[in-house]
Amino acid sequence: MITETEQAYIARIREYFGNELVSVDTHPGDWSDGVLRSMLINAPAIYVAWLGAGEGRTRGRLVSHWVFYVIGDMLNGREASRPG
Repeated sequence: MITETEQAYIARIREYFGNELVSVDTHPGDWSDGVLRSMLINAPAIYVAWLGAGEGRTRGRLVSHWVFYVIGDMLNGREASRPG
């Protein structure tokens, strides 16, 4: 169920953004230097991660917690080559 949901999120993101993103993928689960470097090199990108589940309001139900990491080239709206 988690994998199916994750793949549905990824498919919807790809459908919405088309070829505007370099990468749409699952976050690998760790924050090593290599992972960070790869994420920043492949900007703009969106990575999906499941953080786990907690007890829901209704007995016998769980609430899933998902996060979307959005990586951009130019988050401040300025050109990357500007000095300063």
